[in-house]
Amino acid sequence: MRVFLNDRLLRTVAIDSTILDADRARIDVPAKDLAAGGHLRFERSGTGGLYWGADWTRYVRDGTASEIDPREALELGADTSEDFTVTRTYSTSSNAPWKLGDEITVDVTVVAKSDSQFVAIEDPLPAGLEYQPRLHSAGDDWSGLQFFDDRVVFFAARVNANNPLHLRYQLRASTVGSFTAAAPTAYAMYGPPVSAIGHSNRVTILR
Repeated sequence: MRVFLNDRLLRTVAIDSTILDADRARIDVPAKDLAAGGHLRFERSGTGGLYWGADWTRYVRDGTASEIDPREALELGADTSEDFTVTRTYSTSSNAPWKLGDEITVDVTVVAKSDSQFVAIEDPLPAGLEYQPRLHSAGDDWSGLQFFDDRVVFFAARVNANNPLHLRYQLRASTVGSFTAAAPTAYAMYGPPVSAIGHSNRVTILR
């Protein structure tokens, strides 16, 4: 296999195994060679399938926007908001302070900036509460559900842009004390690495 950049030979690789070791399989192209763009071309001889992928990494120095080349300010200062927003609320039927034995309703809402597929939503369980088996409403738009000792994980085959995905489940207060509920997260399991993290909560259970 021969790899060219703008008709300049970058490297020749002899492929003699199904999977190449990292040193032979990786070809680094210096940024200066791509400053004006370019055309990357692969040529091969022999038989069998040939697969390749590309990864782009850019490094910028620390500093304020005023220290960055103003010609690149828009690019370096691009929208850094999360791809999803994920929020969680706890509630009880009485809205009174939680007591031992109370049933707590957990509502998790996910909103995507753009259409996303195969999204996982993880909600850590605070200590002192236990999951209560309960059928979810028919309108819940999720395709899978798993419960672990420390978290609940919902799976959604698709989350449409700006169309909130509402998830609900129940917990029961089982231990007196004050506990931390770690932040919920949402992320795409495949494809582009998009994700979001919500906010943690402090919960208290009285006797």
